[in-house]
Amino acid sequence: MTPVRRALRLAVVALLLAGCAAPHRPARTRPSPTPDRSPTTAPAQPTPAPGPPLDNTQDKGVAAPPAPRAVAVADAYVRAWARPDLPAEQWLAGVRPLAIPAYGALLVTVTPARVPARTVTGPPVTVSSTSLVCVFDVPTDVGPMRVTVIRDGDLWQVASLIRSTP
Repeated sequence: MTPVRRALRLAVVALLLAGCAAPHRPARTRPSPTPDRSPTTAPAQPTPAPGPPLDNTQDKGVAAPPAPRAVAVADAYVRAWARPDLPAEQWLAGVRPLAIPAYGALLVTVTPARVPARTVTGPPVTVSSTSLVCVFDVPTDVGPMRVTVIRDGDLWQVASLIRSTP
């Protein structure tokens, strides 16, 4: 496995784990008295952020059919990626807007001429799908490419692409 692929896989795993982790909530503790402050002086309370209260019923990434936009992004990404004939700058301009920022930063290291695929040969096939993450196998002239697409609000973006193993 190349260092770029290893870094990419680590980045995807970190992103997926970060999304699964519980949000950090500082423990409530009593302030300890200090010599220049009496125990009855309460520390300043942070002001709550404006906006609606937090909703504990927010989307948790439950199993769902793939969003049409997720399918379209996976297809468009592989079509832009499978262009080894393009100059690096033009190739990057085609793939980077469809990728999450961390993955987009890794794409700078790709030499387009070394991309093995030249064409997409069929529609994306859903491997797994939730309301937050969809995984597709996109068929190409050199075999299927596995694409992970994640949702951030209304935006679907590619988080990774690897060669799919049967």
